[in-house]
Amino acid sequence: MPVNRREVGIGLGAAAMLAAAAPGALAATDSYRMYVGSYTVPKGKAAGIVCLSLDRSTGQMSRLSETPGVNPSWLAVSQDRRFLYASNEISDFQTALSGSATAYAIAPDGQLQELNRQASGGVSPAA
Repeated sequence: MPVNRREVGIGLGAAAMLAAAAPGALAATDSYRMYVGSYTVPKGKAAGIVCLSLDRSTGQMSRLSETPGVNPSWLAVSQDRRFLYASNEISDFQTALSGSATAYAIAPDGQLQELNRQASGGVSPAA
């Protein structure tokens, strides 16, 4: 499914930085895999973390998958490219006055599997 510029929005800059670190970033098809965080509540319209593919030869971006999450606005990929970490900008994690951080395993096809979620020790940890 093609993705328009409005869907990508501000997250594209962060996604470009993650592209080099994501598994399969440079595939045989000369494409990049990118992960884009988003705001989901209270006024956000996204569902979580979007995985996109960018074909370098055509400039075409396609949505590969979307992983549900609550305000996963700041993302980082581990140096070994096996894990993605998301900072969840919330203020009420498990009824505490805290944001959260979520760890995901990255599958070879780019799908994310949640491994763990912990309190960040403060509200809106990426703010």
